[in-house]
Amino acid sequence: MVHSDKLREDFARRLAQASKNIGLDDHGRGAAIARALGVTSKATSKWFNAESMPRPDKMAELAKYLRVDLAWLQLGIGEEKNSNQLVAGREAGHKYEYPLFSASSAAEDEKANDDLTNNDSIKWISSTIQASPRGFWMVVKNDSMVVNNAKPSFPEGMLILVDPNEEVIPGDFCVAKFDGDTEVTFRKLISEAGEKLLKPLNPAYSIKPFNENCQIIGKVINAIWEL
Repeated sequence: MVHSDKLREDFARRLAQASKNIGLDDHGRGAAIARALGVTSKATSKWFNAESMPRPDKMAELAKYLRVDLAWLQLGIGEEKNSNQLVAGREAGHKYEYPLFSASSAAEDEKANDDLTNNDSIKWISSTIQASPRGFWMVVKNDSMVVNNAKPSFPEGMLILVDPNEEVIPGDFCVAKFDGDTEVTFRKLISEAGEKLLKPLNPAYSIKPFNENCQIIGKVINAIWEL
């Protein structure tokens, strides 16, 4: 029993350390990991409090999410960082992975993606730009964000990386949800005469006011074509 307690306590310390290293604060780390792994917040709370440890499949997912070596996380063996894992930092050449969500999945929760889990994701896609742990990819729908012979332009089928933790200010591209809509909308936030508006790049689509009937889901921080 004493040996088992020591294993859980040591694991909890490594878990807390790895969570801090990727920018998860003490208050929200359990919920963030629960979302990413598709488990309950109660389960992650037990991990952090040394009351239990993840089963093997979840331990592997947890190590990938925290970008650490599996043997180090589970047993304290070897180095914390795994050279085969995606690494943290914004330096050129580094890559990160984020889940791809459908527009309808991203719109299901009014708390800006708080309840999305890996179970909602279609797959994981790499990025050379780092988002917060809540970042996710979406596919651009229709030609509302296309402008001829100018940049930036976002054709249908392009992938955009959305970060719900980034502040959105006028001039930024963002994803928003209007009350009653079943999917989120990709637009540019602008300000005209003191009024905030969500503007498409394609003038064939209408500009909509940003008001109490609309919620910003996150800032668009990257756009790519998947190879």
